Amino acid sequence: MSALEALICTHVDVEGGSARIDIMLDDRLSGSISPLTSVNDAAKGAPFTPEQLRFSVSPDTGVRAQFDSHVGRINTRVRYELSDLLSNEEELLPNWLSADNAHTSGLSGSIGDYSANYREIDSDNARRILGVSGKYALKSGGLAVAIGQPLTGVKAINEEQTRNVYSGFAAGVRYADLDGWKAGLAVTKDSLSKDQQAVLEVISGRLCRGNRGKTWQWN
Repeated sequence: MSALEALICTHVDVEGGSARIDIMLDDRLSGSISPLTSVNDAAKGAPFTPEQLRFSVSPDTGVRAQFDSHVGRINTRVRYELSDLLSNEEELLPNWLSADNAHTSGLSGSIGDYSANYREIDSDNARRILGVSGKYALKSGGLAVAIGQPLTGVKAINEEQTRNVYSGFAAGVRYADLDGWKAGLAVTKDSLSKDQQAVLEVISGRLCRGNRGKTWQWN
């Protein structure tokens, strides 16, 4: 029995005449069972630490580089992508370049190329922008914001390769509730026509659903 206690850092006691076994934790495991400090407290003083560098070159996928690191309570990722192989300095202009950051508090964001996958600017028919974004996780749902220039086309940099063109202005904010409610506001300005628009959107994915006896089903 003593060997077992030493192995699992516990005190084992068997009651006579019964099948009951009492196990009490030893102080040697108290720190791992109940951490003395939170993750935030342990991470906030961490120095800049490189974690991983990935680099790939392929005729099919082009050139891709990704660098991960962290400092304090912030995790960072830098992405650089080319859709084709390099043949001169002019082609160093990336198809994608972004710096993504995530804080242990639930706040995250990016600078550079961004795909608005949280539908921040969907109501203005925009998705890819060059700008800044931010997201925050709440107990009731999530909030996402994006501001920048939308992708409007491509331009040729030589006979074989093209690069993205961004112009105008797009900004949007969207809140999504865990119960299915969504609300968003998006504004855009076209750099050519000078047209401007603002769209307010409120969506529920649960209204009048589940009752198949109703004649009309709607969202």
